[in-house]
Amino acid sequence: MLRKDVEGVARLQLQVNSEVGKLKAVLLHRPGKELERLTPEFLNELLFDDIPWLKRIQEEHDRFAETLKENGVTVYYLEELLEEVLEDDGIKEFFIYDLVSYMNTSLEIKKTITNFLREKSPKELVHHAIAGLLR
Repeated sequence: MLRKDVEGVARLQLQVNSEVGKLKAVLLHRPGKELERLTPEFLNELLFDDIPWLKRIQEEHDRFAETLKENGVTVYYLEELLEEVLEDDGIKEFFIYDLVSYMNTSLEIKKTITNFLREKSPKELVHHAIAGLLR
């Protein structure tokens, strides 16, 4: 899925040569737990009329992805690519640092979250990065 360059860093070749040409590949995220964690006060800001029904959204997404594949489009999933690159401990550490540094909370809580995330597998880390953490 990813190519490793001479330094061993995984790279995915991205380029857009046309706005109207044939789509060759696309990066998708399958909706998940993050939608179940939406609260009414954020719905309007995120352009939702009501709390979304996760199962239906996932079914629609799956049909969309399948239609793309049936038309020769390579479908990459964000979660899978992140899991792959987060196997590298250095990248994982930087990812956690970057993720936590933007949190609007105390240094103490940031340290607790950092330590919690360090213990997670790449798959679990991706889940928490996308779906968030509950108190």
